[in-house]
Order: sequence, then structure tokens, then C-alpha cells
Amino acid sequence: MNFPGIKEDCETFLGLFQATDSVRYEEFLTIWKQMKFNTIFHGGMRNLESNRFSRDLFSVVSVFFLPPYTFQIRVGAMYLLYGLYNTQLCQPKQKIRIALKDWADIEQFHQELVTAQHLDAVYIYRQLRRMRAFYFTGMPITLNFKSQKSIIPEDGNEAFLDVKDKISDLITTETLEEIMNIQEHYQKTKCHFSADKSQPDRSLSLIREDFTDNLQSLVEEFQLWKQEKKVSKRPQWTMLKYYLH
Repeated sequence: MNFPGIKEDCETFLGLFQATDSVRYEEFLTIWKQMKFNTIFHGGMRNLESNRFSRDLFSVVSVFFLPPYTFQIRVGAMYLLYGLYNTQLCQPKQKIRIALKDWADIEQFHQELVTAQHLDAVYIYRQLRRMRAFYFTGMPITLNFKSQKSIIPEDGNEAFLDVKDKISDLITTETLEEIMNIQEHYQKTKCHFSADKSQPDRSLSLIREDFTDNLQSLVEEFQLWKQEKKVSKRPQWTMLKYYLH
């Protein structure tokens, strides 16, 4: 990176957006105006330097537009790319490099926006596509004969990373089936050692018989809570719906 400080400025911006606990474009616009972020290009640079600066800026922000960052940070990064792309002073405009390997993640992200009915975010994404703001490339950065053989990614802000869902990883459908099989075998073993072979003796009951049912119910409630949290505060703007149909 040839322009020190832009990464810190972008992280500060995204940190403020994260603090809003929202993915609304109006929240982004408030921060954009408060930080006067459109003036980031007003540095009296010559054309060649301005082009390099814009490319570096897009390179920094586009990292946060991709996994493993949180849904909210990725939306904020997309808004930021949109704002920067439209306020840059370069003619013709510099484009946002997107490696082909990352395009599947971006398309999936778009589908999540549509499913969650975040219409303002969907609109901004489609505007970027309509303006041909993305430049699809083989690599995320420009390579030449002096480039290193391996690209070492820069460390991002850990506060922006998406926390891995350990519950879903730990308790899968296969895990629940295995627990149910163990529970069934446990019940049969208790019956074998009981006086009444048709039902286990109460003295042998060390865990609740409905343990697996309760566990499955808790997991389903957790997944529902995650989904409701993701789609909460979605906009109901009829004008956006009109333009997106």
C-alpha cells in the first residue's frame, strides 16, 4: 500500500457503522456526511497519483466486502465502495477489482440480501452492477514480474470478523441422530437390567428421557433466533420495491 492511513480511516468508518447495529443505507449516509468522507479524494493529486490512490482505496475496502467478515460489515463495505466509486475524481473512473474466486461469495451475499428483504442494500448492489463498477480479474491485486510468489494477506480488524457458529458446528443433524441412537440403546439396556423388562426401573434413570427432544428443540430455537435477528429492522419502502421489481 502506497498511501498510509487509508486502511485506518476505512476501519474507523466501518467501526462507526458497526456501532449502529443496522444495515440501513441512511445510517451509512449519516456517517459519510459526519466524517466528510467524500473529501478523501481532495488532496491535490495529479492524475497518475489519483488513479493509484483510488485503486489502493478500493483494494482496502473490498477486503471487508468478502468473508470472513460479518454480514453488517460486508454491507457497510459495499455502501462504502458505492460512495467512493461515485465520488472519485478519476476520469475514466477506476474500477473495483474482484477476483473470480470471490464472485461466488458475492453472489451468495446478494441472495442473502434479497431473502432478508434488505431492499436498500439490494438496490446499491444492483447499482454497482449496472454502473459496471466491478473489474473481474484473476487475482485480487495486480501482479508483475517483481511480485512475490505468494501473496500475504493483510491482517484485518478482528472486531469485524464473523464469529463462527460453534453450536451449529457441534450439534449437526448427524450428531442428533447419533445421540438419539445412543439414547435408544441406553433405554434398552436399562430395561434389560430392570425387573419389568417392558420399562426401565426408575432407579436407573440418570438423565431425562426427553433429553434428545429438548436438545433438538433448543437448536431449532437458536437457529430461528439467528434468522429473526438477521432480518430484523428491514425496510418497507414502497419506492425501493418499485425499482427492484
